[in-house]
Amino acid sequence: MSETLELQQVICPSCKQAVSSFSPFEAEVECPYCHNKAFNPLITAKKVPVPERIIPFQTTEKDFERVMTDHLVELDHVPTDVFQHIRPQNVIKAYLPMFHYEGRDTSEPYLGVDSSFSELCLAHEADDIPKPLRECCQHYPYNAAASKAYDPKWLSPESGNHPLIYALDTDAEVSWAKYGYSHINYSDLKQNGRYILVPFWFVYYTYNNEQFYFLMDGVDANKYSLSAPRSTEIDHLRHNRQKREERIRKITKWSCIILDILIWIILVAITSFSNGKFIGLPATFAAFLVTTIFWGLVSIPILLLLHILNKKSRQRTDKQIKNLLERSKKLRRQAANKLG
Repeated sequence: MSETLELQQVICPSCKQAVSSFSPFEAEVECPYCHNKAFNPLITAKKVPVPERIIPFQTTEKDFERVMTDHLVELDHVPTDVFQHIRPQNVIKAYLPMFHYEGRDTSEPYLGVDSSFSELCLAHEADDIPKPLRECCQHYPYNAAASKAYDPKWLSPESGNHPLIYALDTDAEVSWAKYGYSHINYSDLKQNGRYILVPFWFVYYTYNNEQFYFLMDGVDANKYSLSAPRSTEIDHLRHNRQKREERIRKITKWSCIILDILIWIILVAITSFSNGKFIGLPATFAAFLVTTIFWGLVSIPILLLLHILNKKSRQRTDKQIKNLLERSKKLRRQAANKLG
């Protein structure tokens, strides 16, 4: 059973932000947001388990902004004004409570196959965690190399860290039952729910009344998740190209049908009547040969012309899209530089 201590929770009277740390009681607490000092009467204490381990942040807010801007710049179809909708002050630096499970999957044993696992499951059930962050962190790989024994110094104001700390509000059995993998009923658990604080960066932003996000691991900048708005300019160009190609296909189809009908009318007229008399098989074959040649001489140039028009239309649209992508990427890079 984990030991417990008094968790200091202070509502700053100046900026109204919630201040929390896993430090013992102090006579006064300095708000990391506005640096106002709050005294003991403002403290609301409640008992919470002390984390056994913590994975300290190894990335900074600048790292987070760099990774986010690089990806939004390089992504095609992102609007050029996307960075105008992202507010640096909305960046969340947070520790999430998670349980560590370690064991061996005995559901399908295979000779020579390592069935061991080491994973984390979210240990927070309240709805105050943003949905994308919750979905990403419900089940997460354990970074053993970055994990350290818990020490309050990692969260003290002197460390320069002012993260948002989500409270543990569930137990290890509930977390494993809800977020564990399919081997939940077959696992030989050696470590059944060690309480760990895990770091994440997160930001929400709104574009055209829709919410988007960027999320990054607090240790490994290569682990990230995002959603991004989509520009309609390229979609509009492609839609217009599809409409032109559809028109050309219809013209081709009906041109061939009309030409076929005309040629067969001529063929029937020639082969069936000649001064009111049947002209015979040799003449019929000759008429058929002549009309076939005539059909080829007329239809093939028409089909080639329509094919060339279709190809040129596609090439023109592809060039427009390429130029638009290059221009929008350049504009996004310029906007990202201003953001930095």
